[in-house]
Amino acid sequence: MPSRWQRSRFRDSRFDGSRWGPRKGLWDSDGGRRWTPLSDPNVIHWWSGRYPALITTAGAQVSNLVDVKAGLALAQADSGAQPANSGIELIADGVDDRVFRDDIGSLPTGAITNGLEVWFRCRQDALAADTGARILFAYGTNGATVQFRIVRAVGGGVNRLRLTIGDGSTTVTNTLDTVDFSGAHIGRVRYQGGQMWCELGGARSAQTAVTPNIGNQRIRMFATAQTTATGFWHGRATDVICTLPTSDALAAQYYAFLATN
Repeated sequence: MPSRWQRSRFRDSRFDGSRWGPRKGLWDSDGGRRWTPLSDPNVIHWWSGRYPALITTAGAQVSNLVDVKAGLALAQADSGAQPANSGIELIADGVDDRVFRDDIGSLPTGAITNGLEVWFRCRQDALAADTGARILFAYGTNGATVQFRIVRAVGGGVNRLRLTIGDGSTTVTNTLDTVDFSGAHIGRVRYQGGQMWCELGGARSAQTAVTPNIGNQRIRMFATAQTTATGFWHGRATDVICTLPTSDALAAQYYAFLATN
């Protein structure tokens, strides 16, 4: 029986089953190894629901999620705040679910000199009437002015994808205002060379100038990186992948991979 993700995915033209097909695993039918994010030598960290051996659960609740690339674990000891695990999805309730660690591994800090791109496959379930910011992924020090955040915002009564980057004194935002960020999506956000932007399914925002000043205290999935978590994600995620900025050809590989189960 298909999962809730599969059922919703096949109802959405961006995730049409005839286009993407069923889950293939790590090997093509002819025995050749297919492309995965591990094929990209510039991947820094990759948290995923695709690898059961890297997920510690108690029942259906996730207490530990290990990074596929570098072994960096995000954890949650509080059973009441643990995301659920269903198939290849991590499910956050929008109330208090999150996983985190109190360092940032190899993620870039300060001015993000070499740039950063974060890919994701997610489902965003918060209604536009719920206008509070909902955070898919964040890292940095306490305070939005020193954090990098992937956000579900609301603009004009519509859910929107937003990237926020702190410059040390203010929070600079970039919003994709041409796509409704509701339901299932594959996308990415990028900072490179003084500019930031967002993208969903190939639709990209205009660039916004920013001079980052990112702290080195904490990574958190499904909430802000504040000392006290806020902005809880309401929805699901299959993958969050942090890498250096990609070429168009490599971006096509990411889109193709993330569309598979």
